[in-house]
Amino acid sequence: MKWKFILIFAAVLEILGVMVMANNFVSVKDGHFVLDKQPFYFAGTNNYYLDYASTPMINNVLENASKMGLKVIRCWGFVNGTESNGVVIQPSLGVYNPNGLDTLDYTIMRADQLGLKLIIVLSNNWDDFGGMNWYVQQAGLKNHEDFYTNSNVISKFEDYIKFVLDHKNIYTGIQYKDDPTIMGWEVANEPRNEGNSPEIITKWAEQITNFIRSIDPNHLIGIGDEGWFDVKGSSNWAYNGYEGLDWNSLLKLPNVDFGTYHLYPGSWGWIDHPVETGLKWIKDHILAAKSLGKPAILEEFGMTNDRDYAYYRWTQQIYEDGGDGWMFWILTGINTMGATPVNGEYPLYPNYDGFRVVYPSLTATLLSDQAAEMNYLDGQRPSFEPVVFFKNPQESEIVNGNVMIEVMPLTYGQKIKSVEFVSGGGTITLSSTYNGIYEGIWDTKKIKDGIYSIKTIATLDNNATLSDEINVQIRNAEARIVLGKTFKFAQGLSDWWNGGTYQANFLSPAFEYSDLLDGSIQMNVEWPGKNNWEEVRIGTTVGDLIDYARVSYDLYVPLDGLKFDDNSQISLYAVLNPGWIKLNINSYKISQMPVVEINGTKYLKFSISDDFPQNVSNANQLIIGVAGGYLPYSGPVYINNVQLYKKVY
Repeated sequence: MKWKFILIFAAVLEILGVMVMANNFVSVKDGHFVLDKQPFYFAGTNNYYLDYASTPMINNVLENASKMGLKVIRCWGFVNGTESNGVVIQPSLGVYNPNGLDTLDYTIMRADQLGLKLIIVLSNNWDDFGGMNWYVQQAGLKNHEDFYTNSNVISKFEDYIKFVLDHKNIYTGIQYKDDPTIMGWEVANEPRNEGNSPEIITKWAEQITNFIRSIDPNHLIGIGDEGWFDVKGSSNWAYNGYEGLDWNSLLKLPNVDFGTYHLYPGSWGWIDHPVETGLKWIKDHILAAKSLGKPAILEEFGMTNDRDYAYYRWTQQIYEDGGDGWMFWILTGINTMGATPVNGEYPLYPNYDGFRVVYPSLTATLLSDQAAEMNYLDGQRPSFEPVVFFKNPQESEIVNGNVMIEVMPLTYGQKIKSVEFVSGGGTITLSSTYNGIYEGIWDTKKIKDGIYSIKTIATLDNNATLSDEINVQIRNAEARIVLGKTFKFAQGLSDWWNGGTYQANFLSPAFEYSDLLDGSIQMNVEWPGKNNWEEVRIGTTVGDLIDYARVSYDLYVPLDGLKFDDNSQISLYAVLNPGWIKLNINSYKISQMPVVEINGTKYLKFSISDDFPQNVSNANQLIIGVAGGYLPYSGPVYINNVQLYKKVY
């Protein structure tokens, strides 16, 4: 009797637990998100490696997101075909790894502990991590459109969705379809069907969203698209259905609960006034969503030029127009995957696309302030202290000649009376530009070389002043480039470390000494040959790199056993770190490279020479990346003749 009571009580607790969780699901009411019967406006971010990265990497991203005041993180829920960091969820079509979701299990559990919600994406338009083309190829088909139209492919994708939604988290014991930590599902990342009727994707999306709803009545469902419109008569490719989508039609689907749109002016060719074009894009989507009575999220956005100003204007526009949420691309942190800690600290995850945001940083602070504003959209607007800062030059930068001074004030609605630049040579009144930056030219040609303090002062309408002060180094003297350091590998490789991999692997050992050409680093690599970028990296701590101006090195790849065609290539680049300052990407077609013979063995030889940018004052690490592209190979490659050059004045 006693045990029967305990079992009944446990069952009641389980039911009550489910009931409590059900109250914590994000829902939609009157066209807006709701959580615990309260409006749920939010700021968030994206990260694609939370379903396969190491536990420290996951913790670092989630904890930093929490520190920034972000509420929602969008992440991938797929790793198909090829392993990433030893993780694969669906190794072949319809075959599921029983442990493949363990990493995502941990991410969900840790997000819940930190009070974060997740949006999980179920497939990818792009090839990374086994996208739509992987499904198509596994089914013996060829066309990208088959993912949307072929009944067998659609059925296999639905099987995968069911596998994910029915999965029980190994840490919490909760099935994904019952877990309120998950805010919602997205059927794909950036689906496109270029040049074809939007009706194809709309029909596919209706079938998939209906299927998800049949399994999961609890969670919100979105598409994950970029927001392309289909407006009759429009000549603008983003508005005339060219990408094979119609945002309004997708949002009208009965089981689509929220709309999504992305914003990448640089990648989309919006060169003229990209910030203002982005503002119109935001307004158009907020208005369209309101007219349809559903919420919409700017769930990806990225800029490389004038980034902070663009992010401020875009997120501010969403706040002022009553938008429901924004999520920047991409918050990353430390990298432990195949990387070696230096002085007890792991390097940062590489800035592959140039959009990386790390915490702490100036951009992270700006986004954190904007997140606080967004989080209180349903209450009183928080107040922020206005600031002004130098965008160019930056602290400790070396400058010469006519220097473009760029200053950015963030005044949070307060009007600016004037912005001035102050140096030892006097004061310059800066001019406002269309993008909110204040500019002017500082002539340093007649100033003696040395270190100088410069200052900017912004005066507001109420006569309050803001200021920022930095030090720069003037160098106008002509310089000669001379050899400063040659790495002697025969003396040992203790200063070199494994810098990590991407879509490739190191064999064991990752690298070692070779006596090729009087001493080289032999990197033992495995390139699957399935992607255009399969990368391995090694790095070394050099000391203060501000004294150097150029790096050169050679790569030798044995020709024996190398299988290649006209698409095969090798790409090389060097990075200065911290800051992940990528010098250049040098890509070469294998079929066009010269062959050299050394001791009876034939090699492809690649010779690289890259100049440093001026501002490398904080960099003390040199990282060399070697990426195979559609080049299946397992074996050694050799780095030789690594040299650093100095500028002598």
